[in-house]
Amino acid sequence: NLVSVCRASGQRRKQFEDIIIEGNKKGFWNEKLSLPVLQLLRDCETRWSSTHQMIHRVLQLYPAIHIFLLRSEKEEYLFTEDDLNVLYDISHVLDIPHAAQEILSAEHTPTLSLALPTYEIVLDKWRELQGTIPELSHYIGVGISKIKEYISLARNTRIYTHAMALNPAMKFQWMKDH
Repeated sequence: NLVSVCRASGQRRKQFEDIIIEGNKKGFWNEKLSLPVLQLLRDCETRWSSTHQMIHRVLQLYPAIHIFLLRSEKEEYLFTEDDLNVLYDISHVLDIPHAAQEILSAEHTPTLSLALPTYEIVLDKWRELQGTIPELSHYIGVGISKIKEYISLARNTRIYTHAMALNPAMKFQWMKDH
């Protein structure tokens, strides 16, 4: 895949970095845009949001990727404008669970009490996106079904209720509303 091609060796990673640096110095991207000198990220099944992060980085660095692929004679990996538009749409869909994961992964504040309300927000946002991005409606629906499963399981587990009741900012208000 595209990321593997760009990261296939230390030499390729260095070439990619050099293209970003050269492009920033010579204004390849445009006068106002300077790309960060970063490498592409791989997807990792065991890391939360890694697909989101990988896609975000590809979109962020695509001007450099484009030049890299042309110089490396790997044009078959170039994205069409439609490919990039689809990738942007997928990125928008994944922004929502990524934001939820960030909220629920806070290190200094207990977050269990936020789980159900956060899942509900994900459902609402994804339902909105189904109308906004009809081409991805089916896939968003699969995500909605999975979140509904989690909510159903969580509602049958007392710990979530206790956590919300103990949270002074929430008490029983969310449960009354939902």
